[in-house]
Amino acid sequence: MTRDGFPIASVLAKEIDPDRLGAISASLLSLAQKTASDLARGDLEQVLIHGTEGFVLMVQVGNRQVLSVVSKPDSKLGMLLVETKRVAAEVAALLGHG
Repeated sequence: MTRDGFPIASVLAKEIDPDRLGAISASLLSLAQKTASDLARGDLEQVLIHGTEGFVLMVQVGNRQVLSVVSKPDSKLGMLLVETKRVAAEVAALLGHG
């Protein structure tokens, strides 16, 4: 999706609306960016939400896009982080950001 929440492509469970995920992600990213900046943590790289029903992971793809991953509760966090970063790098390269 774009940083302002417009979906570019999605493969989601039918109960997850990509437009809603985009809007929520844009709000979270804005708040996370402000938090990282205000607390002098550098540039935002990722946002991770861990809920009882799984994870939501958002990773930067270049300057204007974000990869959001919604996982199941039995997902292995380490693998999720590694694979999401790998896919984000591939997408960035395809978009000419890598």
